[in-house]
Order: sequence, then C-alpha cells, then structure tokens
Amino acid sequence: PLRHPMPSLFDWVAFGGTSLQSAFAWAAFNQSAFANNVSMRQQQKYQQKNYHLGWVAVARDDIRDMMSISVNRINNYMIVATLILSVAAGAISSASFTSEDPEFLVNAFFATMGLAIVYLMLAILFGVKGQNTAFTNTMKLLTYEVRPENPAEYNHDYMKQMQWFERNGLMQLFRIPGLLPEYDLHKMKEAHGGVQGDVAMSSHDNPAPAREDLTPLESCEALTTHLWYLSKFGEFMRLWLPFDVFSKFTMGLGIITLCQGGAYFALARAVLSTHSSSGFTAAILSFTFLYVVVLIVFMNITLNSVLMHIGVLGLLLGGPICGVAALVTSSQAAAGWLVPACFLCHGLFYVGVLVVSERDFTEATLKDRSDALWKPNRSELADTQVAHDLEAAAHRESQQTGNKADFHGITIPEKQGNGLTSAGTGWHDQALGTCTWPTENPLFEAKIKAVNAEIRGAVRWTVVASCMLFFSITVWSVAHYWFPQTQDLVRTGTASLLHRQALRIAGEVQMDLSSALFQPQHIACGGGHVFLADGYHIHELLSNPSGSKRSSPLPCRPNGTISDISVECDAHSCWPLALVHHVSGAAGTFNCRTGEESAFSQQELYDRAHLLPGNLGEKHLFAALNRDVVQYRRVAGQHGEWEAEWPLEAIGSETIQALSSSANGNLLLFHSTHLQVRDSATMRDMGTWSLPVSITPVVGGCGVDTDSTALLLPRAKPLGEGHKPRLVILRLPH
Repeated sequence: PLRHPMPSLFDWVAFGGTSLQSAFAWAAFNQSAFANNVSMRQQQKYQQKNYHLGWVAVARDDIRDMMSISVNRINNYMIVATLILSVAAGAISSASFTSEDPEFLVNAFFATMGLAIVYLMLAILFGVKGQNTAFTNTMKLLTYEVRPENPAEYNHDYMKQMQWFERNGLMQLFRIPGLLPEYDLHKMKEAHGGVQGDVAMSSHDNPAPAREDLTPLESCEALTTHLWYLSKFGEFMRLWLPFDVFSKFTMGLGIITLCQGGAYFALARAVLSTHSSSGFTAAILSFTFLYVVVLIVFMNITLNSVLMHIGVLGLLLGGPICGVAALVTSSQAAAGWLVPACFLCHGLFYVGVLVVSERDFTEATLKDRSDALWKPNRSELADTQVAHDLEAAAHRESQQTGNKADFHGITIPEKQGNGLTSAGTGWHDQALGTCTWPTENPLFEAKIKAVNAEIRGAVRWTVVASCMLFFSITVWSVAHYWFPQTQDLVRTGTASLLHRQALRIAGEVQMDLSSALFQPQHIACGGGHVFLADGYHIHELLSNPSGSKRSSPLPCRPNGTISDISVECDAHSCWPLALVHHVSGAAGTFNCRTGEESAFSQQELYDRAHLLPGNLGEKHLFAALNRDVVQYRRVAGQHGEWEAEWPLEAIGSETIQALSSSANGNLLLFHSTHLQVRDSATMRDMGTWSLPVSITPVVGGCGVDTDSTALLLPRAKPLGEGHKPRLVILRLPH
C-alpha cells in the first residue's frame, strides 16, 4: 500500500497562515459590520434630530407668521381709524356755523362728530393694547411651549465605541454571519428606568454611569418633544382677539357717526347757500354719506331677518331724514315732531348697538372666533373624503397613544393633574424639573375673563353714554319746540349760574317798510338817526305822525355787498358809513354822503364795523371778524386807507353779530344770545347780560346815544311767510 507522506513544516506553516488569515478576515468582517451598523444608526439619529429641529423651526415660523397676520390686521384698523379721526377732528375745528343755522342741526353735527372721535379713539386704543398683548404672549408661547429642545449631551467617546468590539470578547469577534450582534440595549432601558448597569464605563469628566456608557450606541433623545403649537396658539390668541374684534366694531361705529355728521353739515350749508343748485348739491352729499352707512351695515352686521335689517337701517337713516324734513317744512308743529324724532332715532340705534354687543360678543363667541382661525370648519369638510380621512387618522392615533383625538387631526393630550400627559406630565426641564403648560393654569382662564370684561365694559359704558347723550338732546328738542315758554326760565337760570343778568324788553318799534322785499340785516344808531341795511340797500327810519316808524331808502349804492353799517356825524347831520365787500375780494368803507371809498392798510376781510363817535379831530373805527377786533385810525380830513392801530384779539366771547357804542361811551358787543360790554378805551370787560330768548338769535343791534337803551334786530322769518321784521327796544344796564 502507498503511504502518505507526513506534512512538512512548510505545509503546517501554510495551513496556519491560511487559518490565521481567515480568522483575521472573519474578525474584519464582523468589525466592518459593527462599524456599518453603528454608522447607519448614528446617521439615522442625526437625521432624526435635524428633522426635529427643522420641524421646530417651521412651527416657530408658523407662530410668528400667524401672529404677524393678526397684528397686521389690527395695525390696518389703527391706520384707517387714525386717518378717519383726522377727518373728524378737522371737521370739528374747521366747521363754522352762524346764528342763521338751525340750532338742532348744529347740535346734531357736534354730537355725532364728538361721538365719532370717541369711538375712533377707542378703536386706536384697542389696537395698541391688542398689538402689545399679541407680541408679549407670542413671546411667551415661543419661550415656554414651542421652544427649541435642550441639546443632547455631546459626551460620547468614539474611541471607546470602537474599542467596544474587542471588549465584548471572542463571541462577538468571531460572530457567525447571520446572527444578530449584541449591543447591550437592555442596559440602556435599565438606565432609562433608573437601574445602573454593572459594566458602565466611567471617566474623569463623567464618573457616574451614564446612558452613553452602557452601550456603544450614541443617544440623542430629546427632553422636550411637545409640538401642539396650533392649539396652543389658538389658546393664547384668546388674549388679544377681543382687542381685534372690538377695534373693528368701534371703528365701524365711528365711521357711521362721522357720515351722519357729514350729512348734517351738508344740510346746514344748504340752508345758508343762495346758489340755485345748493339744495341739489346738499342732497347728493347727504346721500353719499348715508350710502356709506348702508354699506357698513350690510357688510358688517349679521341679522336674522329682513325686518331686522330694515329696522336697523330705519334707525340709522331716520335721524338725517327727519332732519331734512324738519329743515324743509314750513310748519312749526311738524318741526316740533320731526326734530325730536331725529335725535330719538339716534338714541334707539345705540340701544340696539348695546343689545347686539352684549349678545354677540360673549366669551363663548370670542372663543369660537379664535378656534375658527386655526381649525377647519366642520361644515366645510362634511361629506368629503378629507373629513373621513381626518376622522380615521384621529381614531387610529387615539388607539395607539391613548390621547384624545379631535376631529381636526390634532392630538390633544389628556390632562393629568395640572399638566398635559404625553410620556409624562407636562414636560421635563433639567433646571426646573416637571413643568405644566401655562394655558392649563387656572389663572390663564381668569386672565382671559378679565381681559374680556375690561374691553366689554369700556364699550358698554361708551354706548350707554351715547344713548344718554341723544336722549338728553331729545328732551331738549321737545322742550324747545313744544314748551317755548320754558326757554326764558332756562336762560335765566343759566345766566344766574354764569353770574349773568337777563335783560328785559322795554318795548317794540312798529315799522312800515317801504318794500315788502326789504329784509334788514344790519342796524346803526347815532345822532338821533337810525339806519337799516340789507346786502344792497340802506334805509333810514323816519317818524310818522302816528308815532310809528317808516323806512325811507337812501341814494347810497356802494359798488359791492354791504356787510355792516355804522354812523358818521358832524356838527350838522349824520349819514351812514357802510362796510363793503367788493367782487375782487377786497374790503373797505363807503361814505354815503361823499361817495368816498376807503380801504384797510392791512387787507383783511371783516364782517362787522363800527365808527366811534365824538372825536372830530381823529376818527377811530373797529372792524371785527368772528371774535377778533382790529382798531383803525384816520386823521380828520385825510383821505385814503384806514391805518391799523391796535389788534384786539378774542375780545368777544363768541362770534360778534354787531358793534356799537352806548350813551356813556362803552363798547357794545352784540352776540346772538347775549350782550357784552367793554370799556372802549381800555377794553376792560364790564359784564355780560343774557338776551330774552323770545328775540334770539339777533342779527344786529345798536346803542341809542340819547338814553340807556339799545335797538335789537332779531332774525327775520323766511320771506313770504307774512312775518314783518321786528325792532325791539332793550334797556341797557347802568
């Protein structure tokens, strides 16, 4: 038989080398598999952290964007309210009324414009506070609830991680391919539960066993993972949403009252205008203002029935419409019903506003408004595949997590104690420990209720004040038109409160005018003569044998419109001196005896003029506009311009209707409802006396230089009603 030769030394060396090479290849395979597994898991963890951080950034950007949208909307309300407020303030400061304007129109204009300013200021105030609240609470939301998570401790020792392969022994070094490796994951779970492993690696920096030391795998678990930012933003938004809602609400009320005031102002201008198309222009302007009111009502007020819409529009438009009717009617009895109805409609409208605000702006409705901003509308999703998908997803999540799922697909964690539960109560902070959501604190709901109560209280009492204002004006209009005899008592009582005395009528002059078309608006007295004038004619009152007075026209026709008259005298006679406004816009005086025209050195437009009597060497003339007076001088015999001497600003308590002198040389300032007396040399105020209400408002007056009386010219009734102009004698105080 053949005998096999014994392996030589070289054969054993070759076999040993091949075996050793195979062992190293086996170990290298397991080491490469270990490194690849660890690398893939680390990459997965880092991708998870990057995804989580990116999602947190998206959530924070969403919150800031939603807050910015809300703040920008409030800012738009503030900008619009400020612009309209400037219009209302400009209207009040620039609007001027005369004694010829109907008193109820003036009261209606200032009442509506004043309320417009109040409501617009309230809208701006709500906007400012709403913006501040939105910024503050969004900062809290980003700080407490949707903050970036605390970063994981970066203490993993990658050198030890690579040594872990050898530390696990030959079983892991020569693991048979196809069997799972052992990474001691159970020790990580034990460490998470509080049990320390017995093979934990320690170092000088971290002597206590850590989760990183119990396994070769890196841990990047987050300590804060709650991201219910939509629902939390909706909760926080309840703190500033009332400011948004009521800012819009009060701005709408301000625009409505401003439009009503504009309609009243247009009507007042139509009364004074003599242009043929002034009535049509006023009607167009009034219609424009009221049409804006109608648009605001239909766009912003939701009512249940057509009858309620008609009722609201009737109250809104009833005031201006009744004012128009009272303005055009010639019946005093009809005006006595229409004027109170005008203000009553305004008062009843604000009663309706109070009822609607109390009904529609409750805490429940404001919470519904907040939910509607971030939750889909159930009616919009009904009977759609989206609705079914959302409900199915919410049901599956509820079964998997145990949390309560709502219809909108947003997980609402169940309450546990005072916090929220999702892997624990609230969240855990290394410095603060276990924390709860601020929105789950009972003080949060109390704060929301306090904010709502504050805002609703401010609006409620403002609307109540508006009701009381218009009801008070209604009472005044009833007393003014139905009980005119009480006006003297009221005027006397008011005068006593103001330390004024009421002057009494001493008599009335019977006048026979040369023409029924002559309607005097100005009167001047001096040297025993009395002159009357309208815009183009000057008449002198002469005595009849019967004792009455008749007017005789004078051949005095200045080249312009007569704004006022005074009296100039010499040693032999007296004649009128007219204040004239020319077509060019210039103003001056016209001497009816000589036909001489004299201008003012400082070119101004004046409404009233009075030539001081008794100084033949030098003439002094007072020219007035509104409350201001300028004293002019001219040397006797000098011709040409009047030279300005002294500016006497605001010496009148209100618009001056006439200037004159009394018998003792004092300056008389006639206003529409009272008489003011000043010393003509020093302008010292010597007192103010109320005029009888039966003759007010007056349009002219003059002091009689022969006794302590004055002649007053009350405002005449409209031409064609059969009423003659009156001339009343009033006894002046001593």
